[in-house]
Amino acid sequence: MALSVGDVCGHGAAKHSAMSATRQAIRDAARSGLDPAHVLLAGHPPPLLSAPRESAFLEFAADLPLGIAEPFLPALREVTVPAGSLLVFYTDGVTERERAPIRGAAELRDAAIFATKFMWMPTALVIEKRMFLTGANRDDAAILTAWMPAGPGPQRTLTKAFERPF
Repeated sequence: MALSVGDVCGHGAAKHSAMSATRQAIRDAARSGLDPAHVLLAGHPPPLLSAPRESAFLEFAADLPLGIAEPFLPALREVTVPAGSLLVFYTDGVTERERAPIRGAAELRDAAIFATKFMWMPTALVIEKRMFLTGANRDDAAILTAWMPAGPGPQRTLTKAFERPF
């Protein structure tokens, strides 16, 4: 399974078209069997790993942003994700609204912990409502959540091939 979150700098039809083309290129590359470093060459803020009592951002050493050096392949990084955990992927519009990224990151951590108590509900929507992100925002705000299956099986591994926003 592959998950990705995309964002584009700016607004309008041309930006939407660029994002649509990028999304399709990522899908095509992923379906062709390429490893994540070849599929994803840009990134967003670090994913958040959350459990009922705590959450933490998955911090990695930073790679170069897209377009700085060609050809460029970011390093692959793997993280063991405990069963029953919630992964939260998001765009910078979620945490950097009102130009307060530290406060926004803290609010996202708290909202994700809150959302783990309601796993039967759409957790991205729970986070959005808890952070009061509904309505008009100055920047796009996208949230993608994924639950790691609970149970006695092995822990899952998350491979991340991207790090810094472009």
